[in-house]
Amino acid sequence: MKINKQKGGVTLILLIISILVIIGFVIYILEQDKTIGPGGVEPEHGSISFSTTSAKKDIKQGNVYGIISENATGIIKSVYTKNNKNYMDIDYVELIKCESESSCPNGNTRISNINPRVRTFEIPWDVNITIQDKSNLDLINFKKIFSNDNDYRKFGLWNVLIQNDLVVNVTENFRP
Repeated sequence: MKINKQKGGVTLILLIISILVIIGFVIYILEQDKTIGPGGVEPEHGSISFSTTSAKKDIKQGNVYGIISENATGIIKSVYTKNNKNYMDIDYVELIKCESESSCPNGNTRISNINPRVRTFEIPWDVNITIQDKSNLDLINFKKIFSNDNDYRKFGLWNVLIQNDLVVNVTENFRP
């Protein structure tokens, strides 16, 4: 009988310690002012961050709530309106810094596009769009770029900021 009480007591102490460690970890994560990748995982192209300052953990469902942000560079395939909503189709690329001139004959960076997947995101009317000369465009004029085959910007690289599957910022990538 004495042995069973000791085993039960040790188990209870270990359980309490485990719960305190988990609570301490959750408090530590929620108090951080920086963004971290969800589970430390980044996408193939671009980077995803999860804002822990607004996160809440639903332990029963295993869901994490908060703002999911994604910064990416890509080639915008089209910008269009469908069912009174605006959308952008973008093919992400990766800019790779070259180690030698022989691997990048046209400069110090090369473009890699190993994943051909084209992603579609909604764009609000008030999206912030900045072109290379630092001027801003409204969404109507931005759409005109991608409907005109003679506009060189249609074939360039664009940096996009996406929050919760909604494009909030588009910037034309530097072109020498």
